[in-house]
Amino acid sequence: MRILLIGALGLLWFCLPCGNAQQNTTGVASQGIPLSICSQVDSLNELAFQSLEAERIEQFAREALKLAQKGNCAKGYADGYFRLGLAKSEMGDLLQAKMYYQQGLILREKLGDSLDIAKGYKNLGQLYTRLNLYDSAQYYLRRAIEFIQYRKELALAKMYNDLGTLYKDSNRFGLARVYYQRGMLLYSLLRPNELETLEEIRSGRATLRMNYAVLIQDHFNQRQAAKDSLLRSLRDFKSLDANAKKYIPLCHFFLGNNAYYRRNLQLAESYYLKSNADSLHFDLLYRAKTYKNLGRVYLDQGKYPQARQNLELSRKILAPLNNEPELALLQFEWANFFYEQAKFADAARNYLKVLRLQPKDTLLVGRALFFLSDAYQELKLPKQAKRYEDQLIRLLNNLNSDQGNLAFQELFRYQMDKQGLLKQFLQYQKELVYQRSLTWGAVLVGLLLLAMGGVYLFRQRQIAAIREAKIAQQNEEIALNNKNLALQEAELARKKEQVAIQQNLALLRQKELETQYARLEAQDLIQQKIGEELHDGVGSMLATVKMNLLTVEEVLDRLPKERIITYNQANRLLDQACDKVRKLSHEFGEALLKQFGLKAQLEALLEAIGTSKIAVELVTHGLNQRQDFQLELNLYRIIQELVHNVIKHAQATHISIQVSYFPENVNVVIDDNGRGFEVQSIQDSPGLGMLSIQSRVNEHSGHIHFDSKPGRGTTVMIDIPL
Repeated sequence: MRILLIGALGLLWFCLPCGNAQQNTTGVASQGIPLSICSQVDSLNELAFQSLEAERIEQFAREALKLAQKGNCAKGYADGYFRLGLAKSEMGDLLQAKMYYQQGLILREKLGDSLDIAKGYKNLGQLYTRLNLYDSAQYYLRRAIEFIQYRKELALAKMYNDLGTLYKDSNRFGLARVYYQRGMLLYSLLRPNELETLEEIRSGRATLRMNYAVLIQDHFNQRQAAKDSLLRSLRDFKSLDANAKKYIPLCHFFLGNNAYYRRNLQLAESYYLKSNADSLHFDLLYRAKTYKNLGRVYLDQGKYPQARQNLELSRKILAPLNNEPELALLQFEWANFFYEQAKFADAARNYLKVLRLQPKDTLLVGRALFFLSDAYQELKLPKQAKRYEDQLIRLLNNLNSDQGNLAFQELFRYQMDKQGLLKQFLQYQKELVYQRSLTWGAVLVGLLLLAMGGVYLFRQRQIAAIREAKIAQQNEEIALNNKNLALQEAELARKKEQVAIQQNLALLRQKELETQYARLEAQDLIQQKIGEELHDGVGSMLATVKMNLLTVEEVLDRLPKERIITYNQANRLLDQACDKVRKLSHEFGEALLKQFGLKAQLEALLEAIGTSKIAVELVTHGLNQRQDFQLELNLYRIIQELVHNVIKHAQATHISIQVSYFPENVNVVIDDNGRGFEVQSIQDSPGLGMLSIQSRVNEHSGHIHFDSKPGRGTTVMIDIPL
């Protein structure tokens, strides 16, 4: 079906008429633009969207951009930038993708179509999620929700699904549940209309329900509710079109997890086998996960050859994917494979391999440390066992109370499961020995009777010890309660002191901003006077000298050759001095800003700082309309300070400056590919430059947002209301 659609779109592109069309379309005929050009642009963008290869997406998108510029097709131009962003995202060049998405978003905001704007913000939100910049991803997804208006309920419901997934991936499970529930409520109210078909509604609802089920079964222990939701999603996916079939094996996988959590191993095995049966629609990563989970099921059943076979299949798929978190989980199951067969030396080696992968999953590290210590105990190596036991204790001490409780519960459950399986294996070995040597029966019975007598005596002593321990525990609890009361009182006093300190810091920061603002006003006045003096004083004197030298040129041929050379050198130096004074007057003065506006002043700034080491790109929209002079001056000073910071500190090779005037606000985006920095460190101790920028933004009740990480460049976004 997709191939036929692409072919039809390509045929439409080549068959469109070359002359002016007789029919009209909104925003095209009113400007006298040929309908055929914009239609070709739309067809190229659609071909790019339907293409499966990143190179083809980029090819169609660039052709669409060229044609859109020729035909002045604003919407096609914006869509072309988003298709280019999609191509770069597929290629893994996420920084280039971010730049194209931002350029496309500026154009879409200018056009004013709220649904297109929302899609643009959604694309940026998903991109920042891939960059693990969850705060920025949240900002863009929330902005997308703001632009979804009446009769676009399906888009809003899908946005809630994206936000829920974002919060789930960033371990903020409470917020994830809130947004999934909002999406479910909205889906219950949706009805088919001219914009939203029944198939689209059912597909989106089934996807959200599946994601919600995974959340509540993995993180809220609601296994039965999750099972019911997954079964409903599975029924919906089976009844929908081919595009929804890709979710069927995923549903089977999550149902297998659900059955395993409920210790129904046969049902879990059945679901995992079903999920791998439809390999055409199943993602490679989830196929690897399925084989790994099947290996875990077979381990629990004592079927070691089948367990080894499935773990091997999982490793073959995961190896070329370079997915370190999943490799660590798989390595842990390999270690369990040996541990549960009492092969403690092999188990210890594999648990060490898990730790060498340095997984970020704290619970996985705790499990590996626990069983590594236990394996060394079984190997009669107490020093090594103590070493990893101490590491486990330090790990648990660094967790907060909720994480610590969960970790202890999980480790206790794992201890019982694994050691229970180990005991079963050892018992099986003992039974084999017993069957082969029945003559030892009487000896074993005697030993058993002796053991029972020893157990009885030990039990009596244990009961007495328990009574004494209970009395001591009660005394300890009383002392602990008294200590807790004292700690609570001290904590309350500390919090009151912190509130007072924060209030004093806020007052100091306000005074600091006021002082900084006064300094900025004085600085602007001084720079203005310097610029005027350079332009009107020094510049005029240099121009006069230049005119007087013209009289020398009339008799230049009469002078000796040495004097002519000296004259030419002096004339060149004079030209350089004039050029330098002109650049400095532009940078320090405001004459160009007052006369021609912000765009001309920014172009002069780029000319003044031009360098072959850094490529500087300036993109403006709507700057032909003049704004209040003080606003333009502050915008110029902000951009000047930010660009100078990039040149001095960022070690960047490319700077993008985007300035856009909209009816309600001014938007500035400055993006570089430099070394980046930790935003929190700048916010905790800002320098004079940052205080200067913040003061100018605050003067106009604006908002500034820094998005940066070491090694990933920096994006600064400024919004100032008009």
